[in-house]
Amino acid sequence: MVASGTNWTAVEDAVAEASALGTVGVAIEGPGTARWSHHGDRTFGAASTVKIPIMIEIFRQIDVGTRSLDDPYTVTAEDHTPGSGVLLHLHTGIELTLNDLIYLMISISDNMATNILIRMAGMDAVNRTMADIGMTNSVLGREMKGRPAQAGERENLATANDYARAIRAIIDGTAASRASPPGSREHPLGIENRFHCRRDQRRWLHHRAERHARDRRLLRELPRSARRRGSNWGHQSRGDGGNRRRRAALYELRAGFSVIESIR
Repeated sequence: MVASGTNWTAVEDAVAEASALGTVGVAIEGPGTARWSHHGDRTFGAASTVKIPIMIEIFRQIDVGTRSLDDPYTVTAEDHTPGSGVLLHLHTGIELTLNDLIYLMISISDNMATNILIRMAGMDAVNRTMADIGMTNSVLGREMKGRPAQAGERENLATANDYARAIRAIIDGTAASRASPPGSREHPLGIENRFHCRRDQRRWLHHRAERHARDRRLLRELPRSARRRGSNWGHQSRGDGGNRRRRAALYELRAGFSVIESIR
């Protein structure tokens, strides 16, 4: 753990609580030289965080004139990729722009858009950019598959400290050139704007986390038999396409009272 210049007590408490559920890696860069980390150099599976340096490399290619946000791309059947996103459910032949693909990758973590951008940017180019901005312990090893790496496949790896450096580079303007005039669509500050679309998502995730915490507190009041998988004390169904739809669950407590918790 590294800390300097700031009271990190609230952060330490939050990380300690999260660590009760598993191993957590956290890195924070505050104002000035304020920094804090917990398992900051420990390697984790990158999951969708790897989409950030992919975006940075695309913007660097825009800087040098190799690409433009208005570049068109026509989706093919070979582009279809399982996992998160919406492109998988749209028709083959739809025409998008490079700007559309970046937005889909960052705003809703679209795996299909991500793989298209990996092929455009080049995996080696993304890894060179990661090293250039100080992400020396992280790597883009494969395209998004909607599953963990299997035997013989490279995995996408990340450390918290590396990704804190990446966000710092975006904020400082060193991730991509500031040569374009401010206000232009291709100005690198557009990288930061890609994160603004997640404000509502973060608010929704915060409310969902609160709801799940409330659910866990409720479950602790149940008899042990009611917590077992398959118990008829409550149910969780799956809708079309395997998407989870959590419905109202009735919990009857041995104390003689019942609680109805609406889980939407």
